[in-house]
Amino acid sequence: MTSQLKLVFWRLLTQFRTLNNHQLPAWIDYAKIQYSIRFKKYRAIKAPERSMLLLVWEFPPQILGGVYRPISWIKYAADAGWKVTVLCSQAEPNPSEAGIELERSIPKNTQINRVATQPQGPHPWPLPNIDGGLKNAFTVFESVQPLMQTDRPGVILASGPPFHNFLAGAWLAKKYNCPLVLDYRDEWTASPFTFVLKDRINSKLEKYCLHRADLVIFTTESQRLYAIQTFPELNEEKCVVVTNGWEPSDFFIPGNARPPEKTINTHTTITIAYLGNLGPMADPESFLTALSKVLDASPEIRTRIKFKCIGKKSTEAQKQLANFKYQDNLELIDQITKQAACQVMRSVDFLLILNPPTIHRYIQGKLYEYIASGTPILMFGKGGEMADIISSLNTGIIVDADNESELAHALNNTNAQVRTEQSAKINNWLKSRQRKVLASIIFEHLDRVVQQRTNP
Repeated sequence: MTSQLKLVFWRLLTQFRTLNNHQLPAWIDYAKIQYSIRFKKYRAIKAPERSMLLLVWEFPPQILGGVYRPISWIKYAADAGWKVTVLCSQAEPNPSEAGIELERSIPKNTQINRVATQPQGPHPWPLPNIDGGLKNAFTVFESVQPLMQTDRPGVILASGPPFHNFLAGAWLAKKYNCPLVLDYRDEWTASPFTFVLKDRINSKLEKYCLHRADLVIFTTESQRLYAIQTFPELNEEKCVVVTNGWEPSDFFIPGNARPPEKTINTHTTITIAYLGNLGPMADPESFLTALSKVLDASPEIRTRIKFKCIGKKSTEAQKQLANFKYQDNLELIDQITKQAACQVMRSVDFLLILNPPTIHRYIQGKLYEYIASGTPILMFGKGGEMADIISSLNTGIIVDADNESELAHALNNTNAQVRTEQSAKINNWLKSRQRKVLASIIFEHLDRVVQQRTNP
């Protein structure tokens, strides 16, 4: 056999293996699900129990910004008379101490079902290539079948991203005739970020999920309005906003007193802290560039500034931090527990929020803890929902990301009081954003969904 014939042979063999190992099983799984939801549908439950099947993907001991929201529902479900069953991805090996501690906070009687993330491999054309992976949607759908046979829920709540949970939830809701609730922690095809799949196919699938949903929850009013404008077929009456929030207990550890009041002056070290993930949604490059220029122009302030970055950092963010000119002014700290992070928030001089135009419809979860800490916020970038909150509550300084002189002025403001006085307006705002309060709102919405399905 000539070398050219051998090459053709091995290519054909590779294609056959791909067809046999990846594409054919996916086509079969997809056909089975479509047949199941069309021809093996269940009748609606006349009086469904107050139970929720919660479809999430990242879950403790994994720690990402989105895990705290669903955990709060699980934590306070019993107070509202609800039971929650969780289906999530398999825990990663070697979790962090912070992740283990977060996992311990989940009520012990919570039923948690973990499934392995499926290797995606070559996409099985012409099946839809959904955000999060079609094979993961298959896995979620199939893994729920045994649960549905023994304990059919009153509501299926799918939380994304990733958004294969939405599609799996829509399939399950159709087959088992259950109410479907979609929780947008972030946006799908309306997302301004490239790491979310948002092509024509994903847009079509999102419309399918929205049409199937009984209730759609957003975390900001801007996102709700944008979704209604983007999807004319979306019924505005089934769209609600339930914001993210904060947990008061994270701030109060016995024996840990609040740091004393301190005024910034020309001799004081100024510590700026950023807590949370650095990556595509929070890219530090623009801030590092502006800070570098400020330190270039002022040797005096260069001796006083300390910038702490606490939390996970993407590969690209690590490169940007490594290229920062003034490494002596930089302190990098790995992920720490939520309570430790809240104590840090109360001990520094400024808390940094990165606010590029891409997140103007977003409110980062850390903002609630930042405000609760009483430490002034340094917002890098103007505009958007977060800037509106900071301005209305007077809890920090907002600087133009394209004008480093504003950053220099903020850092040189020797009359700034480090601790902000907690006004009645701030206290009322914080009370309404406590996790327990927000969880009760979620369960009130779920009660309404169940009642509407039971008594149409």
